[in-house]
Amino acid sequence: MTPRHHKRNYLAPLTHCFQLLVLMMFYRRSKPTPNPCSGCHHLNDTSATMKLTLKNLHPTATSLLHVLSMLDGTSIPEDMLIRWRLLATAGNYPFGRDEYLIACAALVAAEMVTRDEKAGVLRVESGVQEVVRSGLDREEFRGAFNTAAVLLAAVWPVGGEEGEGNGGMEKIRVYLPHVRKLRLVLEERGVEEIKPVLVTASLFNEASWAYQLFQTGSRLEIADEYAALAEEVAEASEEDDDYNEQFRSKILCDAYRFQGTIGGCLGNNKGLLYARKWIETLGERRAKSWQEKGDEMALPMAYNEYGRALMWVSEKEEALRYWGLAREKILRNTGKGQLPFPFPWINSALVHAYDGNTALAESLIIPILEKRESVLGKDDAETFETGLVLICAGNVRRAQGRRDEAYALFQRAFSIVPVATGKRSLWSTQAYYRLAAEEYYQGRYAEARDLLIEMVAFIDTGPWLEVIAARGNWKLAKTLMKLGDPNGAPEAQEMIEQSMGVWRNLNPGDNRTAERLKDEDWDQSVFYLYR
Repeated sequence: MTPRHHKRNYLAPLTHCFQLLVLMMFYRRSKPTPNPCSGCHHLNDTSATMKLTLKNLHPTATSLLHVLSMLDGTSIPEDMLIRWRLLATAGNYPFGRDEYLIACAALVAAEMVTRDEKAGVLRVESGVQEVVRSGLDREEFRGAFNTAAVLLAAVWPVGGEEGEGNGGMEKIRVYLPHVRKLRLVLEERGVEEIKPVLVTASLFNEASWAYQLFQTGSRLEIADEYAALAEEVAEASEEDDDYNEQFRSKILCDAYRFQGTIGGCLGNNKGLLYARKWIETLGERRAKSWQEKGDEMALPMAYNEYGRALMWVSEKEEALRYWGLAREKILRNTGKGQLPFPFPWINSALVHAYDGNTALAESLIIPILEKRESVLGKDDAETFETGLVLICAGNVRRAQGRRDEAYALFQRAFSIVPVATGKRSLWSTQAYYRLAAEEYYQGRYAEARDLLIEMVAFIDTGPWLEVIAARGNWKLAKTLMKLGDPNGAPEAQEMIEQSMGVWRNLNPGDNRTAERLKDEDWDQSVFYLYR
């Protein structure tokens, strides 16, 4: 029991201060080392010996170590552990800053952790973490896991509000390894046994969004796995009061959204299924008066994703109808001076442009671009949506034969998208390819070659990316041939053969040679999202 439960002891504060001073002197003398747990002799001890050491720790130090074992031990920010300590759910987690420092100093003294005071991080060897977790019963594991999740959720740039700009991206990169670790340790015991707090599902949704935003290829599969895990955690949660029922509904909306969006990227059956689930869940929230401010904008976003999924099953007219509904609702809910969610305009304009209705396509996308320029300025390089609007506008101008204008738009897009989303993003493949194609058209083959080489190099493997890589290889081979480099001829021929194999699988019966194909031919065959 603590002194607060007894008659006031006037010596206790002095004793506490002296104890804190001694420990802090030791704590500040501890120097950061390149390798966590200097010497790491605990890793060579038997598990039994190490567990005996753990038993001799003060309960607050033990509780802190339990939480640390759930996070990525490479670098754990102390600010997250101290600043948000009152959110902790583990029973003996250090309540105050002084208690935290004492507990942490005890762990440093026991060589369970190291502290880099200058960087403000703790480090824990993975072997130590494994032994700690293996000794936890169900309730201890659950308490430590949930505390780690709650502390992490408090510092995450939730909802993408910061994540759309470059500042939020840096925060996500700091904390994403800890979400990955939470997923790994959860899989040790299973969702049904641990039944994590709902905020864990929200974190998994945020991780899904991060992987969608910044990565391609196998990373999309990982994003889908995180969204599916968020759905599983939300369904298994035992927090069933009114507030958490509404929170669960919101989490499920996001999980359905991400699985539907990713399904629309990969062309699998989850696109239609989960976009429809998203729409239905939004309807249920409205019927139960659970609507939040964001729900009004979420419904047209769901319509947009459903339209994209419909394109995979050749339901173009129905897709256009849903995009029209999305545009109507967005305009109704967009206030003066606000920017509309641009994707229904982008999608509709692309379809009309490739169908030859370029005037209609222009009437859709150019006003959206002009609106963004008036609000954000022509030099906006923070929001990736601006880059995607520029790519779409460039495609429309190209379809109209206004190639100089298209080139200028693609140049602007290229200056934005790879910076905002990373070079490996799906959106960056569009920016690279479109600028390269215009460089080729203008006769600047060396510039086109350099862009295409870089683009093809960072396209990850995966059947849904095969067509993108094939088109890139086809264009790169043609570019190398234009440059007339004899050393590149064998490589160019190999790329032609690979790309034409993909082309013929997409277009059975089309026996045209690679030389006779044009960019427009690939545009009509490449998966809809990647045009």
